[in-house]
Amino acid sequence: MGIAQKAADNNQPQPVWQYWKRYDLRGERGNRYIYAPNFWREGGKWKRNESRTYRPLTCGGLFFRFARLGDYGDLDPATHLEELDTDRNAQAAYDWADQWGVLGLTIKETSEGRSYASTIGGAEDTVVRFAEEAWAANAVLRLYESATSESSPDVATIHEIMEYGGVDRRSRSIFTSTPERARDWALVSAAEQTQERVSRYCHPALYRRSGHNHFRQAPAFRNLLGALWLEMFWLLLSDDTRRCHNSECNRIIPFEPTPARDLFAQNIRDTGYATRVDKIYCSKRCANRHYYKTTTRKRRQATRGS
Repeated sequence: MGIAQKAADNNQPQPVWQYWKRYDLRGERGNRYIYAPNFWREGGKWKRNESRTYRPLTCGGLFFRFARLGDYGDLDPATHLEELDTDRNAQAAYDWADQWGVLGLTIKETSEGRSYASTIGGAEDTVVRFAEEAWAANAVLRLYESATSESSPDVATIHEIMEYGGVDRRSRSIFTSTPERARDWALVSAAEQTQERVSRYCHPALYRRSGHNHFRQAPAFRNLLGALWLEMFWLLLSDDTRRCHNSECNRIIPFEPTPARDLFAQNIRDTGYATRVDKIYCSKRCANRHYYKTTTRKRRQATRGS
C-alpha cells in the first residue's frame, strides 16, 4: 500500500496545492513570468482553463526534484540575479509549473483584505525567482550531503558553495581550515536557510477530526515553495538517510514523508518516512553508471583478456 493510499485510509488531513492545465510564459526578457490564463485560443476556438489539486507532502522527493534541477544541466547559473532570465531557466520554470504548478510567489488579496499565494502565477513568479530559489535549494541540499558524507566531509564542495554564495575569501579559509569546521559551517548554514524559509512559508494548522469536536495538528504551507522546504526541514530532523548505491555519488535518496506529520516532531523513519526497499539509486543515470562499473566494464575486460 502506497503512502498516499495510507493517508486516505487513515483519513489524515493533507493540505493541497492547485495547478492549471495551461500556463503561459509572459513578459519581456529580464522580467518573464509564469501565468495561467482564464482562457486561451486554440484551433480557432476559445478554451477555458481548468485546475486540479494534489498533495505535495505525499509526493516523496519533491524538494529533491526541485533542488536537483541545478545538478543535471536544467538550469543556468549566474553571479547576478538579472542573468538568470535565460531561455534554459525559462524552460525549466515552465516545465515545473506544467507538472507541479507555480511556486506561489505572487500574492493576491481578497475583497476582505486577506492575502494569499496565487496558484495562477503572476508578476512575482518570475523566471529569475524560480532559478534563484532552485539554486538556493540545490546549495542547501549539497551542503547537507557534503557535511554528512559517510566517509568524511566534502570540504571541496562546501568551499565551492561558499564561494558561489558570496562568502569572502578570509571566511572561506577559516571555515574550511579543517574538515570538522567545514562540516559545522555547512550544517549550520543548511539549518538556518531551511528554518528561514519554513518560518516564512509554513505553519502548524488545526484540522477537525471527522465526526468529532476535537482537532488534530498537521503542517500547512502558504505556497508550494513552503511545501518543498518542509521536506528539507524533515530531512534535517532525520537520523536515518539512505545514500545512492553508486559509490561515485554522495546523494541522498529521498524518503516519502508520511502525511499529517507533526511539524515539530522528530523525524524517524518508522513514523516519518517510507520508501521502496528496492530504490537504491538517486537517478537512472547513477543506476546505469553503477551497472557499467560492476558489470559491463568487467565483462569487457574479461573478453579482452580471453
